[in-house]
Amino acid sequence: MACSQPQPAAPNADSQTDHSPTEVVAPADGATGRQTDAATAEGLDAEPAPADASPELDAAQDGSAASTADAAVAAAVDSDAPEPADSVEDATAVTDVLAVNDLIEVAALPDTTIADAIDGETSAGDSLDAAADAPAANSLFVTVTGSVVSTATLYVFALPLASLAAVEGPDPAAAVILVSAAGTKLPWTGSLSVPKGQWVVGALMATGGFDSPEPLGLAIGCAAGQATIVTSTGSSVAPSSLVLILASAATAPPIGQACGKGGGAADNSLLFETFSATPPTTQLGGAHLLDGVWLAGAYWVAGHQDAWIRFEMPQAETPKGLAGWQPQGTELCSRAFRVGDRLWCSSRRPTVASLLLDLTTGKAKSFNTVTLAPDALADGMMPLGNRVLVAAHGAGLVSFSANPSFATLPLTVQATLSDAWDVAAVDGEVVAVADGAAGLKLLKIGPALALTQVAHLPLPGLSAMLAVAGKQVLVSSPTGWLHVIDASDPSAPVVQVSMQTAFALWGMAALPQIGSGFGLVAASSAVLAFDLPKPGLAAQSAVVRELERTWQYALDVDAVGLAGVTQVVTAEFGAIRMFAMSQEAPIGPAITAPKAVFAKPVLVGENLVTFLPIHNLGSVAAQITHIKWMEDDKSGQTKQPLTGLGLPLTIAAGGVATVALKLPKTQKGIVLHSLSIHWVQSGAQSGAQSGAQSEMAVQVLEVTHLHAGDVLPKLTFQDAQLKAVDVNAALAGKPAVLVVAAHACPMALTSLAAINAMLGPLVTQGKLLMVAIDPWDKPAQLPELAVVKAKFPVLFSPLTTSDSHAYSALLQDTLAQPANNSAPMPLVYVLSPQGVIVDARLGWEPGTVQAALAGLGVKF
Repeated sequence: MACSQPQPAAPNADSQTDHSPTEVVAPADGATGRQTDAATAEGLDAEPAPADASPELDAAQDGSAASTADAAVAAAVDSDAPEPADSVEDATAVTDVLAVNDLIEVAALPDTTIADAIDGETSAGDSLDAAADAPAANSLFVTVTGSVVSTATLYVFALPLASLAAVEGPDPAAAVILVSAAGTKLPWTGSLSVPKGQWVVGALMATGGFDSPEPLGLAIGCAAGQATIVTSTGSSVAPSSLVLILASAATAPPIGQACGKGGGAADNSLLFETFSATPPTTQLGGAHLLDGVWLAGAYWVAGHQDAWIRFEMPQAETPKGLAGWQPQGTELCSRAFRVGDRLWCSSRRPTVASLLLDLTTGKAKSFNTVTLAPDALADGMMPLGNRVLVAAHGAGLVSFSANPSFATLPLTVQATLSDAWDVAAVDGEVVAVADGAAGLKLLKIGPALALTQVAHLPLPGLSAMLAVAGKQVLVSSPTGWLHVIDASDPSAPVVQVSMQTAFALWGMAALPQIGSGFGLVAASSAVLAFDLPKPGLAAQSAVVRELERTWQYALDVDAVGLAGVTQVVTAEFGAIRMFAMSQEAPIGPAITAPKAVFAKPVLVGENLVTFLPIHNLGSVAAQITHIKWMEDDKSGQTKQPLTGLGLPLTIAAGGVATVALKLPKTQKGIVLHSLSIHWVQSGAQSGAQSGAQSEMAVQVLEVTHLHAGDVLPKLTFQDAQLKAVDVNAALAGKPAVLVVAAHACPMALTSLAAINAMLGPLVTQGKLLMVAIDPWDKPAQLPELAVVKAKFPVLFSPLTTSDSHAYSALLQDTLAQPANNSAPMPLVYVLSPQGVIVDARLGWEPGTVQAALAGLGVKF
C-alpha cells in the first residue's frame, strides 16, 4: 500500500530535475498565466498542450438546440509557444561562507465561532464553549513556530503606533516587552496583556538582549503589506487574527519597513502560515494525508490505510494538532466528504465507508460500509435529497440512502458518462460531473431526482476534481489544467478561465467572499492562489496571486471561514498546515522552485551538476537578480552569490526558466547543500510593488539514484497474464517513458490515469513507447486498476522476501531510489530511443515530462 519511501529527517525534495538544458528559456507570453517548460538537452522548446477540444452543448430538455462555447474556450486557452532567452554559462561557487537562520513565524489565533466549511453556515454544534475556551479579555494567545534555538531569547513586544510612524523610524527603546522567554525551544505558546493605547505587536529572537545589534529574527504583525494595529483600552484588546513573520538576520528589514517594500517574506503574501503538524508513523506504515474536511473544531483527513485522521484544532485556542491526532476506522480512505452528521470516504473501489459524528463532542460514534456494484469504483460524492450520489468511474453515477440501512437506490441519469471522477451540486438545481477526458457535464435535477444532461463542455486535460462557488464551477486536473466555468445558465455555460500549469493539480477551495474573490488549488509542490472571476464575465486571463511552496506534496486545501478572518488548511501527504489569508494581495510575480534538486555524488575537486527550474505563474514579470550558494548547510557559513549565470534574468509572466548549475565540491562527504534565489519585480513593470525583493531557499541533495545520462538497467517483469516482458526491448527505438507506480497508492493511481490521458494518445499514434511497473501489488487484488484504462503495458514486480512497506528491491536496489526522499510515487523516467535517461523524476510533474519529451522531438 506504500506511496513513498520512509520519511526523511531533512526537508523534503519535491522534485528532481535532471534533464540537461543548455539554455535558459523564458516564455514571453504571459497573457493567460499558463506554464510552459524549459528547453531540454537538445535545446528544443516544449510545445504547449493542445487546446483542440471545442466545447459542445447538448440540446436542452425542451428540445431547443443549445449554443456552443467555442469562442469562450478559444479566448481562455492560449496556445502560443514559448520564446527562448539568452543562453547562460555554467556556474561556479564561492566557498567562503556563514549561517542564515530559518524562517520563524508567530501567529495569534482568533477567539470566534467556527463556520461550517461545507455549506458556509454556522451550526450550534460547531460553536465552542466560550466559558471554557475563551481567553481573558485582555489576553492574546500567540504561537511561535520554527527551528529550535535553545540559546536564544524570544521577545514579544508592543511598539507604540506613534513611534512606528516617526519620520526617523521607530525607536526600539519605546517598545514595551510583553514576553521575555530565555532558552526558548520552539514551538512556544503563551498569552499577552497589551497595554492601553494603539500598538503594533512584534517579536524578536536574539542571543543577546532586546537591543541586540544582530538579532536572529525580527518582525511585526502584517496584513496585506500593512502593519496590524492593536487598539487596547487596557482591558479588552485582541485583534481577531494576527500573524507575525520573522525574517533571518541577513534579510530582516528595519522595524518600520517590516511590512512594506523590501520587507522580506511579508511583501506580497496572500497566505501566512500559522500552524503545522506531522503525524508519526503507525503500524500500517503511516497516514497518507490526501483529502480533508473541516468539521466541529477538527480537520478530518482521508489517511488511506489509516482511514480517517482527526486533527483536533479548535479556533479559540492554540490548535492541539498532534496532541489531538488519532486514526479513526479501518477502511481505505482516499477522498473524504461530509453529508449531514456523517463523514464518508471512498478509495476508487466498489465500497464506501461512513463515520457517524457526535457534533457536540466532535468524536466518532459508529462506522458503516456500503457495498456498490462491482464496476462502481467510487470517487467523488455529494448529498442529493435523501441520498448520497457517487461518481463511480465505469458505472457513471450511482446512489444509496443517506440514512441506515444505506440501501442502494435506483437513479435515472439521462446522460452518457464515460469516466465520472467527481460530482458536485451547483445552486441546488444542477449536478456538475467531472467526466475525466470528456470534460465537464451539467445535469438538471428533475422530478424524483432524475438527472438530465443539459450541457457538455469538453475541456483540455483530465477533469478530475470539482469545487463550487455559487454558480461557478472550478475544475482541476492532474494533467495540470485549471478551469473556471460560469454555470449561471446551465444550458450555456461559459469558460471564464482556462490555464495550463506545470504541476499536477488536486483539491480546491473557492473563496468568493474574501477580498476580490480567490480560488485556491493544491498544486503538488505548491498551493496556488488565483483570482476568482466575477460571475457573468466572459473569458479572461488567469491572474495568479501567489504560489505557497509545500513541505511535501499538496493534495487538498479547505477553507475555514470565521467572522472577520479566513483561514485555510492544507493536506500535504505527510503533514497538515494552517494559513491565515489576507483580504487582498498586489498583482505581481508568483515565483516557485523545487524545495530540493538532485546531483550525482562526485569527488572533492569535481563539480556537482544540477538544474534549477524557476516558475513564474504570476501576471507580472520577475527578474532573478542573483542565486546564492552554500556548500555545507550545517557549517555555520553564509551563502555567497554564484557567478557565470548571466544574471539578471527576466522570467516573463506565466513563464519558466531552467538554470544549469555546476557547483564545485571542496568538502568530503557533504550531502546537503543550499541555494537561495533572489528576485525583484521586473523594472519594466510600474506600480508601488515594482522592485520589491523576495528570496526562496532550495536544497541541493547528493543522491545515488538514476540520473540523466544513465542507461536504464536490464528489467524483465510479468504482465497481468504472467507473460514475461523485456522492458528494455519494449522501450527501444523511439522516445519512451517508464513509470513505476503502485496502483494501490491512490496518488500513484491518479497520476497513472493522468499520464494515460496525456501520453496515451501518443502511444496509440506510435509516437511514443511506454511501460508501467507496479512494485507492490498483484493484479487480481486491484479493482481500482480499471480507473487507469491504460493504453500501455502494465507490469508487476514480484515481491521479494525482504519487501515491506519501507523497502522495495526494485525501487531501492535496481532503480536506486534514495531512501531519504519522501516524495510520493510515481517515479517517471523519460528515455531516448537509445535507452539513455534524459529526465528522472520523483513524483508526477506533467510540465517537466512534457518538456523532456519535446526535447526528443515528440509533438503534442
